[in-house]
Amino acid sequence: MKAATPRPYTPVGSEPKFDKLVDRFLLESRILNKNIREHDMQNAFLNFESKAELQSMLIDVQKKLTELRDELITTKDHFKRYEKKLINEGKGMPNKVVEPEEMKVKRFTLEAQFYTHTKEAEHLTRLIENFVEKKQTEDDKAVLRFGCRGMGKIRNSVLVLIDGMKVTGSANGFRIINSPTSPYHLISAFDYSTMHKEHAVAKSQLNNKLAAFKIKLRAVKATAAETEIGIADKTKEILKLHPEWNLNKISWRGKSLPDPSGFERHQLNGKPEVKPTEKTSVPISKAGK
Repeated sequence: MKAATPRPYTPVGSEPKFDKLVDRFLLESRILNKNIREHDMQNAFLNFESKAELQSMLIDVQKKLTELRDELITTKDHFKRYEKKLINEGKGMPNKVVEPEEMKVKRFTLEAQFYTHTKEAEHLTRLIENFVEKKQTEDDKAVLRFGCRGMGKIRNSVLVLIDGMKVTGSANGFRIINSPTSPYHLISAFDYSTMHKEHAVAKSQLNNKLAAFKIKLRAVKATAAETEIGIADKTKEILKLHPEWNLNKISWRGKSLPDPSGFERHQLNGKPEVKPTEKTSVPISKAGK
């Protein structure tokens, strides 16, 4: 990546009017100023949620830079004509004509805007270069991070995310899971919701079994012959006989997920099916049976 654009008129303070203008524009930049973004999230482009959004923003900034560059050229040509007029009239000497204050302020304003948009373009370019790897990593970590909970995100009345997995349209028009690292990749959102319900029922059944199991342990504890250590040992013995009662191994956060086998895989908008990444899963819906 090329070096950052240096600030004009250094050291700072050599042109106070320019410094005041550029500091104001940098502070007002919605791209560079995080505080403004956080308080103005009605502007969709401030979300920085996709590479396409960043690229679109960069194109807009580059258009502004082109326009400002043309205005600066026009402004400098205007001064050159002014300078030549004074020289021709015998009222000035080459390189010694003082730029009128109004003309100077206009030039400073354009230069400050140009510098600010240049810094915005550099910032967006860095975000775009680092976006794919960073965003993909974040997405992968979010996939089923808390297990099968059926937690969805609706945007514009359309399901776009469920349990950290991206949801998009299928070739047949319904919503399907589009997360290659998920064992549910290309399964319809409807089928996944069905699995979630079975998962929740199985979890409830296991909780009921555990509650009954604890009642039995309290009965054991009531006998004088049993101690705390005895109960712990007894628990281990019973769990060996009834491993399905061990909820520590059947967790929302663990790898115990509904078994995706038996559910149809669909195509993404007519594109060929992509095999999901292998991921260990235990069919919790069958664990307590």
